[in-house]
Amino acid sequence: MCKTALPVPINILKCRSVFCYFMIRDALIDEELSDWLVIDNRGRLAGYGKTFTTGKNGDLPWLDSDGKVATFCKENNCDLFTSDKKPYTNYFDAKIQSIQISRYSYWRDGKRPILLIRVIG
Repeated sequence: MCKTALPVPINILKCRSVFCYFMIRDALIDEELSDWLVIDNRGRLAGYGKTFTTGKNGDLPWLDSDGKVATFCKENNCDLFTSDKKPYTNYFDAKIQSIQISRYSYWRDGKRPILLIRVIG
């Protein structure tokens, strides 16, 4: 069996004449980082499938709370990019048992760190 670093089905890799499938994760960008995405980082997120934004002017305006964002990320295999320092507390309310929080980048214009929150299980 082929082992990949990513979860399961969308793109196809060939491993010793056996086809292996893995899923490309999508990216969800929190509302306050929409300028960061447009100005600085479209290319940097190239390893992701779809890129969505939250907030009233975003792609998903109904994601208006951290709890809804957490549920969306869990159900749609998305990583959340945010500068909010405490959105993870609502992930546990959405019945998510573990998450990984990483410092992804620093947005100089916005003067804040960009955090990557990934649902593990």
